[in-house]
Amino acid sequence: MVNTGREGILVIFSNFTRTAANFLRRNAFYPALASLLLTVAMLGHPAHALLDRKNFSETEKVAFAFHYLSNIEPEFERWVKKTDRYKNARTAEKQQILNDDLYRLQNGYHKYHPDEDLIHIEAPAQIRFRDYSGRALYNDAGEKRTKHVVITIPGINSGAIPFELDKLWVAVVAKDYDFFVNLYLTEKEYQKFINDLGYKAVYYSHLAAVIDIFLRPVDVDMRAPVLVDDQEMWLMLAEIGSFTIWQREHKKMAWEISASWFVSDTSRDLLNLYEDIRN
Repeated sequence: MVNTGREGILVIFSNFTRTAANFLRRNAFYPALASLLLTVAMLGHPAHALLDRKNFSETEKVAFAFHYLSNIEPEFERWVKKTDRYKNARTAEKQQILNDDLYRLQNGYHKYHPDEDLIHIEAPAQIRFRDYSGRALYNDAGEKRTKHVVITIPGINSGAIPFELDKLWVAVVAKDYDFFVNLYLTEKEYQKFINDLGYKAVYYSHLAAVIDIFLRPVDVDMRAPVLVDDQEMWLMLAEIGSFTIWQREHKKMAWEISASWFVSDTSRDLLNLYEDIRN
């Protein structure tokens, strides 16, 4: 077992895959941009029937991904019997609950694919602003970036998102996380960003927002769990497909960064509809 804190968790991946650890140490901009430019010709292939998100929790999708990538057979019956729904049910109801949930989980795992059934994280965030005076940065229009926006999501440090799966813990490590939570804006972009968040000016030490992240699991480290905040966790690396910042009420989106391979739910629905019509 490796003993490490959240701050060092990304380093674990550096020996077994091309991870965010080495990238972030070299440059916070180029590697993340490179990952965003990766092209996956998804539109050229038949659309995969996505899992019905209403029928599966994000924790269950993390469990699917972990077992899929590690080639470990899931213990579905054990999963069901540890749920409150099963434990709190009357004896006469337990067998039916077990049958129903076994069918749901087995069917879902059979359909699951990490490239398309993405993990969705929605969380409150704190937005802080600083004047930026480091290496000169410019946008496409040649305007200088003078504001540094720092995004903090409680419970997510170093891009590690913890999930409890049955008898084990998995930390989903978001690749290039620092790139997404450190924005460098021009004065004009800064003012628009504040307005889109629903504020006229910054009067407080931080502003409140909501973050939406869609993650594609790509690898797991099965050598040994690491100790994070006194809890043993297995590590699973994931690429960020979409990172959006919203007003607290989710009324308006203030910022969006999407990978070239990311397909939104709306686009996916249209692709599935097209496939249904074509077939």
